[in-house]
Amino acid sequence: MSRAIWLAMALLAALLVPLLLGGGELWGRVQRFSLPLLLGMLSMILLCWIINSLRLSLLLGRHRGRLGRWKSLAVVMSTEFAMCATPGGSGGPLTLMALLARNGVRPAHGSAVFAMDQLSDLLFFLCALLGILFYALFQNLSQRLEWLLALSSLSLFGGLCICLAIARYHRRLILLSGHLL
Repeated sequence: MSRAIWLAMALLAALLVPLLLGGGELWGRVQRFSLPLLLGMLSMILLCWIINSLRLSLLLGRHRGRLGRWKSLAVVMSTEFAMCATPGGSGGPLTLMALLARNGVRPAHGSAVFAMDQLSDLLFFLCALLGILFYALFQNLSQRLEWLLALSSLSLFGGLCICLAIARYHRRLILLSGHLL
């Protein structure tokens, strides 16, 4: 019962913060917002959470039996909210590992699941940006937009290469950091 009270108080506080900061016109804007568009956006968010919970189940492998469908969805939602609520998304990995540890998944396996989740997101966005770049080759875009697309693709590709290098040479990096410290 006390959890429900805490949840209700947290939701009430989250609703009152915009009002206390002078957001009285917020309700007017929400009322003018298109209801079908709002429902469409919420259904897309829910669909993405369901897809991410399926991906979490795949990444857990033999530990997937410890998390049911609803628990997996709850873990994904909690992790997403923790990423959005903490500076730089720093609460996301900790929340995921803590929730997986509650269900019997070791922290090392939970951190590996988070790392693979982030790498798969990085690879997806790299492929999406490359697709946009190929589209931009055959269309007339502004020079500034082409430059931004190229820089974004190079940054993502560089990040992916750095992640692969860290995974490949992690022992040497640990020894090097030990010697430096």
